Amino acid sequence: YPIASFSSRGPVIPNCITGVPSLDIKPEASAPGVNVRSSLPGGNFGTLSGTSMACPHVVGAIALLKQAHPTMTGHELKMALYNTAVDLGTPGEDNDYGMGIIDVWAAHMSLADPTDPNPPTNVTAYSDYTTPTSMLLTWDDPTNYVSGDTLLPANFTIEIERDGVHIASVPGGTEMYTDTGLNDGQLYEYTLFTKDIFDSTSTPVQVSWIAGGSPVPNPPTNFFITSTTVGESALMLHWTNPATNVDGTPMDDFAGINLYEDGSLVATFTRSPADTGAADSTLYTPPAGTHAYYITAIDNETPQNESDPSNTAYTPLALPFFDDFPTPPEPNPGFWINVTAEVNNVGVNPPSAPYVLSLDGHPNGGDLVTLLPVDLSGLQGSGVLFSYWYQPQGSGNAPETGDSLAVEFLNDQGQWRTVREYPGTPVVPFVNEVIDIASEDPGPGATFFHPGFQVRFRNIGTASTTSHFDHWLIDNVFLGVPSASPQMVVDPQLIEDTLLVGATSMQQF
Repeated sequence: YPIASFSSRGPVIPNCITGVPSLDIKPEASAPGVNVRSSLPGGNFGTLSGTSMACPHVVGAIALLKQAHPTMTGHELKMALYNTAVDLGTPGEDNDYGMGIIDVWAAHMSLADPTDPNPPTNVTAYSDYTTPTSMLLTWDDPTNYVSGDTLLPANFTIEIERDGVHIASVPGGTEMYTDTGLNDGQLYEYTLFTKDIFDSTSTPVQVSWIAGGSPVPNPPTNFFITSTTVGESALMLHWTNPATNVDGTPMDDFAGINLYEDGSLVATFTRSPADTGAADSTLYTPPAGTHAYYITAIDNETPQNESDPSNTAYTPLALPFFDDFPTPPEPNPGFWINVTAEVNNVGVNPPSAPYVLSLDGHPNGGDLVTLLPVDLSGLQGSGVLFSYWYQPQGSGNAPETGDSLAVEFLNDQGQWRTVREYPGTPVVPFVNEVIDIASEDPGPGATFFHPGFQVRFRNIGTASTTSHFDHWLIDNVFLGVPSASPQMVVDPQLIEDTLLVGATSMQQF
């Protein structure tokens, strides 16, 4: 883990010097903070860097230590991480890494009594509809004391508590126990710990499970919508029914699918347990316009249990698609899912004046604009293109090198793949980018030619709730097959042939 170039470094500022050498060195310890998978605006995921990524590693480590050693103070837990960190960089404590990168297991071991046995590991509890009144507990026995000395099976038992009440002492070497006489549908919490022949005990390990398994179904998966030839407005809904409940136990009482349109329940499609886990579909005729849909699974219990929502799908867009963002202040919700971007006149000489799609750092450090799904299935080899014009800064604020604009395609595995990325620069004239979708890498075993293809623009900029920094401007977005009869477009910056059906633009100068 080389220290990041942007990482803060010590020592402390002069008026904060304590005179205690170990307190005057900063940082005190280090944690991973570069290219860490994190949430992004709009309910998505990506990689981010910075102290905001490193801090959760440290906080999570402290939480784990507090769980294992609940009587320890915050200072004691901090010093355990501090004193057991893995030294990196210059030998000893330094102003780049501090004491080094944290090692939570080493910190845990430093707090344990060396004469105590280790706890059981890989502890599990399980019950499903075939065993509704019993619970199977399994674990791996420890083989050592905290000190590393050998712990023989004949010299310990595994003690088991249910909801705080002791229920069993299991001899070493058994590694399983079945608890009986339970109530179907009730949640039980078990605590297991090792006890040796000298009455020394390990730290406790807890596990909980519902007798009979969870009653709540998993949501349907792979939900998408395609147009049909059955009437002009009929849609075909596709999904995969759940096979399990939320805890992974098998589902034996599947009863149907609820369809929600713009958040309201509009239909229920009856199914039976025989449909569990099957790929499924049905026709639905929606009202006019673009709508957002999701589905849930329901069972046959009373009262009925309903799953969490599936992924969201939308009324599919038709090809060819074109948008020149003619109306402020936001992109058309019938075309785009927008997270904090704007439509404004910040562009300089845009292809379709006066308005453009504008992404910047306001308010959360980046915007996200996602095209609604388009059915590209069966269009391999057709020459379908994605085209747009882009410009950094415009008449706004210039994005720096560390800022960026990314264009991403969604493959059939639900993964966003970056197909273009631009570092920040001062203003330049609008540039036309034409992407042959078939030429882009969708990832191993994946394709971009599927019913739920989507495109999104994503930027990274300086966050501010009051100012707009690091502008990127987009105009004349096109998705479709090139025309057989190119149209000539003339503007003040260049002359070129455009191959975009319905995307011609002319300017006088």
